[in-house]
Amino acid sequence: MASQIAHKEFTDNYIKKRVQKGVYVRTIAPDDDAMIKNYTAKDQEQLRSTKLISAKDFPFSI
Repeated sequence: MASQIAHKEFTDNYIKKRVQKGVYVRTIAPDDDAMIKNYTAKDQEQLRSTKLISAKDFPFSI
């Protein structure tokens, strides 16, 4: 639990600083996770481009 909180704080802080500096990111993610839909919804706001690939054709985990 504590590690999840620390990870979230680190991630939120990293994204905030990256956006402030104008650093754009490209990501690849499987299209089968409901969480990914929320993630991609913030792409423009967080200076990110996410390419969703078929989890069936290209099985991998993050």
